[in-house]
Amino acid sequence: MTLTARVRAVRLMLCGLLALGLTLSAFEGPIVRAAALEPVETPGQAVPAELFWGTLGGAAFGVGGFFGAFALCLASVSDSSGWAALGCAILGIYGYGLGVPIGTTLGVSWAGARAGVQGSVLLSALGAVLGEVLGLGILIGISNALEGSDELMIPLAVGFVPLMSALGATLGYNLGAQVAPSSTLEP
Repeated sequence: MTLTARVRAVRLMLCGLLALGLTLSAFEGPIVRAAALEPVETPGQAVPAELFWGTLGGAAFGVGGFFGAFALCLASVSDSSGWAALGCAILGIYGYGLGVPIGTTLGVSWAGARAGVQGSVLLSALGAVLGEVLGLGILIGISNALEGSDELMIPLAVGFVPLMSALGATLGYNLGAQVAPSSTLEP
């Protein structure tokens, strides 16, 4: 992989993160209220915060997993051009795939717990993996429809896959969830 191709890949990932940020900013009012993480009366009231923090965590851990795996691989090979760089990029994709459900599970579980929701972290992790698989399947379908246009796929992968994973994680976390009893005494 040449330096130009690497710069292009990084630029496309940054465009994906920017698109994710712009998408999330479209829902600014509910997200700002949800991001405050105030205690809730029902588990459903924490869903916007869980989706927000789950998507953010999935995108951050996914991109971090890609670059972490890619950099470790490049540091361990003697020839970082050609096939070795391609192998490292493929390893980076696996790092992304592993980082997204970890980040979404952590984001959803943290947001839910901060809002006072007692949900299932295990079901959240399972939902995150299933959501990621669904998101990747949809992404592959879009790629086939667009005849493999890489220009659009990387930004979509950075924004859409964590969102789908966060949807699955939120659903899993809230299955059978309850709100923790308040520690304050009412007069």
